[in-house]
Amino acid sequence: MNGTRFFCIVVLFIFFSPITVSTLSAETETSLEEVVVTAQRREQGLQDVPIAITALGGAFLAEKQIFDTESLSQYTPSLHIFAEQTGSEFYTIRGIGRANEDLASDSGVAVFIDDVYVPRQGAANLALFDVERVEILRGPQGTLWGKNASGGAINIITRKPGDDLSGYVSADLAEHSTVNVRGGVSAPLLEDRLYGRLAFSTRNRDGLYRNLVTNEEGNDIDVQTFRGSLRYTPGERTTINFSADWEKVKQDGVLKSIITDVPGTLYILKDFFKATFPMQESNVRTSRAGTHGRQGVEQYGFNLTARHAFDNMNLTLVSGLRFEDSYNLEDNDRAPERSAEVFSEQESWQFSQEIRLSSNNDSNMSWTAGLYYFHDNGDRDQMRYSDFFGPGGLVGPGSPEIQNSTTTFQQHLETDAYAVFGELTYRFAERMSITLGGRYSYEKKDYDINAFAVANPGSTTSYSLFQPGGDYTESDAKSWEDFSPKAVLSYELIDNVNTYFSFTQGFKSGGYNGSPDTAADVIPFRPEEATQYEIGLKGRLMDGRLSANLAGFFIDFEDLQLQGFDPETGSPITNNAAQAEILGAEIEFDMLVGNLLLNFGASYLDHEFKEYAIEVFDPTIQGGPPFRLVNKAGDRLGVIPEYNIHAGATYTWPLSSGASFSISGDVVAVDETITVFDTLWSDSYEVFNVRATWRSASGNWDISLWAKNVTDEDYYRGGGPVPDIDDKISRLGLFADPRIVGGTISWRFGE
Repeated sequence: MNGTRFFCIVVLFIFFSPITVSTLSAETETSLEEVVVTAQRREQGLQDVPIAITALGGAFLAEKQIFDTESLSQYTPSLHIFAEQTGSEFYTIRGIGRANEDLASDSGVAVFIDDVYVPRQGAANLALFDVERVEILRGPQGTLWGKNASGGAINIITRKPGDDLSGYVSADLAEHSTVNVRGGVSAPLLEDRLYGRLAFSTRNRDGLYRNLVTNEEGNDIDVQTFRGSLRYTPGERTTINFSADWEKVKQDGVLKSIITDVPGTLYILKDFFKATFPMQESNVRTSRAGTHGRQGVEQYGFNLTARHAFDNMNLTLVSGLRFEDSYNLEDNDRAPERSAEVFSEQESWQFSQEIRLSSNNDSNMSWTAGLYYFHDNGDRDQMRYSDFFGPGGLVGPGSPEIQNSTTTFQQHLETDAYAVFGELTYRFAERMSITLGGRYSYEKKDYDINAFAVANPGSTTSYSLFQPGGDYTESDAKSWEDFSPKAVLSYELIDNVNTYFSFTQGFKSGGYNGSPDTAADVIPFRPEEATQYEIGLKGRLMDGRLSANLAGFFIDFEDLQLQGFDPETGSPITNNAAQAEILGAEIEFDMLVGNLLLNFGASYLDHEFKEYAIEVFDPTIQGGPPFRLVNKAGDRLGVIPEYNIHAGATYTWPLSSGASFSISGDVVAVDETITVFDTLWSDSYEVFNVRATWRSASGNWDISLWAKNVTDEDYYRGGGPVPDIDDKISRLGLFADPRIVGGTISWRFGE
């Protein structure tokens, strides 16, 4: 789908939908349910908050089978999450995101679970189960949500224990031995005082890839999760919520496809090894790997949130403690021979404490103020197995004829961050208000690294191209401080229709590269700052049957953090671009027309570097590092599609028995993306899904039949160039799921 086709779809949908509503809306008095969010740390209607927000309720997540954070990107404008392997998740909102997977490199998209920050991106790809709603805040959220929210914030709000006995269980059965089961139960434990809730989810599916070397299946799904929570109300004004959650994800086989735009192209490795098989196999979900690979993450956490209402203000205390343990082993050369592997393992824990005070009356002035502390402690070992040889030696000055060694980078990180923040909204006219806010942040990172290489069995040398100066140990520390301001002018045009203009800034922490060549290269890169100007329109019309949100924005980046390559060794590093800009627009609306519910969301991003130069790989260069300097000013930013779109419709028939039957369908379309090196990251694609559901008259039973990727589209959402092959025609990618047909049965009581 090209840009013109996308634009036509948006215009036609917007033009004809209101006509349909005005013609048919008299058939029913039913209105859309009003969505309540806590994006400004207080309960407000979605259309009353002067921020671009997507709020997805638990019922919607279950219907669309959104099982993890990554899948949210299919239904949220300007959100893109690509998670091909543990620890390398790539999150962006409005083009702002992460640079690499290093322990000391943060994301520009902050993920929270019940207001507790989850810093590790592998852990942030949380299983979504027993969720009340997910709020995705787009654009810099530096004032109330803190550091590393320069692109936006994702807050997962879990279901809390209810007052009465209730529960549910739901199961999916589908092709490829898919079995998903989830459930929850809530009950009072001590009359009018203590309530409890237990919830679980399990997902299992066979691998959809096959390793042509070992004949094993790969890339299976095995996810187990559990959460227990308590709600204690010692008095009318005090509520204490406690929760403990656990999640374990593991995968056998870490396989990807080598993709080429020129059929029959042979796989070539390191200029000397020419394989006897084509790069792209006849079955795109097959791969050749001498090492089958494995990956996984286990995490658990504790949350304690206490709220007390005074006469004129509310006090909120949020304490969070989280632990994460992850690993990844992958064949990096995509060949039967064992010549390149990457292995990593990581452990970390984090503690955070937030104290908030907020007004609780309906006067013309409301405010929120607070203090925040965060501590992060982590260790990461990253190893590279290499067994290369060839005439002329390896690329790089002084390189020997062979490299047959394993290189290890052992990293340790400790982070302490402090912040004080406040925000005040004053209504100075009947329909007009102004909001002013700010956050002062101080952060310090202590970083240690021990780098060494050892000879592989049978090798006579421990030389490593990744450590040309030999083994080293180094430590460094760096602190940063930042003030992130916010100003918003809001105006109510008519009843239930609001417009706003905002100025916001976001701060993304600086950090360290995880694989520096020498001790002298252990130096920090600078923080990233984003300044955004946004204008928005939000409202509920047609007696509540139409809900619409529109936003236009301009973002100016300073010191944008991007991934590049070290000119000496080719190792991935993070550096700071001088300046970049993004101009964009977003639209979301839901419409209820009789028994027909329509929903639509789309975004368009126009982005470019204003000042930036980068080292680009060039194997034609002889006698030195194979990189050349390229001026990127005027080019698009990497890995950001220009548009993404979601459109869906659900029609419900009431049956004479009191039961109901509904059928729904949706389409997700995403533009092609390119890397910062002007190579293709992923093709554009469109995916169609359908679902039919019968619900009993009592509302206790649901039975659904569904199909995902109905047209069996072969598409991949991300990839990168293959070393030493023409990167303009070839890349490495993980193909998305093929068409999968299945069914769901659900039973609930007391809900």
